[in-house]
Amino acid sequence: MDQNQAHYPTIREIEIPVKFYSFDSSTPFVHCVECDLDLLHTFTPYFIEKAYRRYQGYEATDVIYEFAMCMQCAENMRNELSPESRERMMEHMMTKMDAFQRSETLKAYDPVADSDRWLSECILTHEPIEKQEEYVIYGMFKGDKMLVADFPYAIGTNAMDEITELLSAKTLGEIDDFMGKHFTGPPEVNELIGPRRPVFF
Repeated sequence: MDQNQAHYPTIREIEIPVKFYSFDSSTPFVHCVECDLDLLHTFTPYFIEKAYRRYQGYEATDVIYEFAMCMQCAENMRNELSPESRERMMEHMMTKMDAFQRSETLKAYDPVADSDRWLSECILTHEPIEKQEEYVIYGMFKGDKMLVADFPYAIGTNAMDEITELLSAKTLGEIDDFMGKHFTGPPEVNELIGPRRPVFF
């Protein structure tokens, strides 16, 4: 058995970092974007995905989209993607990501004081996130706590492009339907969302 197969990270719980709060409300996410489940009081595990865009010459970033989704809805969504897309994505991530080494490195960090280190580089390309024009951060949560183990992590522009190339037409359609359902807006916003094909729990 190789190191990745033997990887069982220790899960630590910390207060939800402000970076995973809703940009619109500046408070923790409350409901699942799909089924409207109360996430803070049911203690059902859930995920948060937030996408950012950085403008050249400026340090500030804009949140392109954000949402929280309960584990059951996330699983349902994965099952709707084509089998070939799921297989390609899994193989790609396992090839690019050394889960064992990542876990060993992060064990030395304080999960609260050093929480930004989990998001300092793209988990697949290892490029600094601060250099990325666009990037997405992902976290796993339960109630009012963030679960620190494999999550949280960030994915940058180049890695998103690589993953998009692996997706079937069916999967791209499913993701487009999801984004169109929840994030319709001005053309300039839709143009930002579209090319990256997000939602990679």
